[in-house]
Amino acid sequence: MKEKYLYIMLTVYSFMVHMPIKCIAPRFIDDDQEFETMLTYNQKPMFVIFSAAWCGICTSFKNTFNQLTEHPLFKDTVSFITINFDKAKRVCEKHKVDRIPTFVYIKNGEILRKDVGIKRGVDTKEFFENTITETFNLQTPNQKVANSNVSVKSTIAYFAVQPLQYIKDGIEWCIQKLST
Repeated sequence: MKEKYLYIMLTVYSFMVHMPIKCIAPRFIDDDQEFETMLTYNQKPMFVIFSAAWCGICTSFKNTFNQLTEHPLFKDTVSFITINFDKAKRVCEKHKVDRIPTFVYIKNGEILRKDVGIKRGVDTKEFFENTITETFNLQTPNQKVANSNVSVKSTIAYFAVQPLQYIKDGIEWCIQKLST
């Protein structure tokens, strides 16, 4: 019986080892020069957290931070960066970061917003989703659909006349709208 359980456990473990990681890890920066390079060459808005391994609030925020990197609205549009407060001292001094966690929102090399700490009693994931969306002026999928200039009547008429072609065109339209 023990052999059977051992076999099952090893089989499950072997599958888990080869499973793809589902979340996109944030970029961890320990070097001052690396952050300056990111500021210069990164085309996306950046959500930066200054943290340290010894900071309890920072470590408790790690799961929320990973969830934000996987958010459909932010996944391809925002760079998530974690800067080690203890190792990147010049970056901390330059950006006047003296307390952690500090959250900095940067777009085109310009600091748009800086928050220090996490407020108690607030849903942190929802707070940061809203703050990132507003600060970087990102459009939600509902806003993208509302802003599109597609006429519903003409779309319905097209579906009735071209029953099979609408699937192909619909997929192309979705790809085009999602990529913008």
